[in-house]
Amino acid sequence: MNQSNRILLLGGNGKLGKEIIKSRLFEQIYFPSKKTCNLQEKESIKKTLDDFKPTHIINCAALARRKICEKQPKEAISVNIIGTSQLVQSIIDFSASNKEPRLLHMSSDAVYHCGKGDYDEFDPTVPICNYGWSKLAAECSVRLLNNYLIIRTRFFNPNEIPFLDAANDIFTSSIPISKLVSYIYKLLSVNYVGVLNIGGKSESDFDKYKNYKSDILKTDMISIRENSALPFCNNYTLSTKRLDSILY
Repeated sequence: MNQSNRILLLGGNGKLGKEIIKSRLFEQIYFPSKKTCNLQEKESIKKTLDDFKPTHIINCAALARRKICEKQPKEAISVNIIGTSQLVQSIIDFSASNKEPRLLHMSSDAVYHCGKGDYDEFDPTVPICNYGWSKLAAECSVRLLNNYLIIRTRFFNPNEIPFLDAANDIFTSSIPISKLVSYIYKLLSVNYVGVLNIGGKSESDFDKYKNYKSDILKTDMISIRENSALPFCNNYTLSTKRLDSILY
């Protein structure tokens, strides 16, 4: 990576943000606290951009708890939609007198419609949950920039699997968090503008997690849906052909 890159990481206190910092792959990375740079407070975004003058921004800041998004949609709107739109507006303002920083925005496989799986970047985006809708709306703001990359993904930490059971009939391309970080690092030096899926092997949640948590129990989507009272899709698998063509 170019040594002159100045990377602003937003959401550094979340799971992915912490992993990015811990990796030590990124030189000249600044990860302000939410108190210093709050996406719901535009003045703090402006000050952060003016002070640090980033060449790249990695936006991991989001309300990712699906249960909260379902029960508190206003919070999902405030954080995921309004927060992202204020970041985009601030980047546009900043770019009037500085070179526009490249924004890598973390999105989700939840923007796709439930059903066939193996989604590519041009498949319809019709979410089945509030979280997915809020992430899709955030993407709309990001697309108004000139230099951006929207990453649609799902990740997990092999060392911290909090579930007692996992479904054998919910299929995803969920990727270990450390591997996602390595992809983000590689994509910082790529000039591609648009949307990219990032994922791993397509398999059931149960088969994926049992590799790291041998005592995990087997369940199914209906049971999880009934216990959580949340909408679930049985197939969120991703096509990563575009990612492969760009990196390899």
